[in-house]
Amino acid sequence: MSFLEEIFIRDVQVSDHIIIFKWENDPENWVVSERDKVYTFEEIQALIASAADFKESNQKRWMISKQDNQVIGTIDVFQGGFKKGQVGIGILIAEEENREKGFAKQAVFQAINKCIVDFSINTFYADVHVSNQASIALFIKCGFEPLHQVDDNSNFDSQNSTIIRLKICVKK
Repeated sequence: MSFLEEIFIRDVQVSDHIIIFKWENDPENWVVSERDKVYTFEEIQALIASAADFKESNQKRWMISKQDNQVIGTIDVFQGGFKKGQVGIGILIAEEENREKGFAKQAVFQAINKCIVDFSINTFYADVHVSNQASIALFIKCGFEPLHQVDDNSNFDSQNSTIIRLKICVKK
């Protein structure tokens, strides 16, 4: 019998700035993110402060926590196209020991549900480096369909510029 540990997503809190600073400035995470340089503490604090108003900042971040409140990652929606009801989505399970346990899939479904209920969002897309097979597989397991590859992607600063766009449309 397999036991799936439950997780939950919660709003970012000011006290999360240290762990976010660590994760955002880890060069191993830059390979699959939109960043290739160090954030300052001030930039992280501004990011946290701006997350309070999704419609203003066009970005919403949640922390992914286990039931014992151990924070294991983040999930973001961004580039909020509220008139079109669509957003981009990205996820980080920070430590290797928490990957491949179903946490990311749970977090994606929870974030999608929150966006549907709270913001009337019904279309989600994920731009993933083609080399990041784990993320591609995750989004496909969550019902996203691969649309196309893009060689010139201005959303990513890193050297690996070939990405695949995956998309899902959901109804209330």
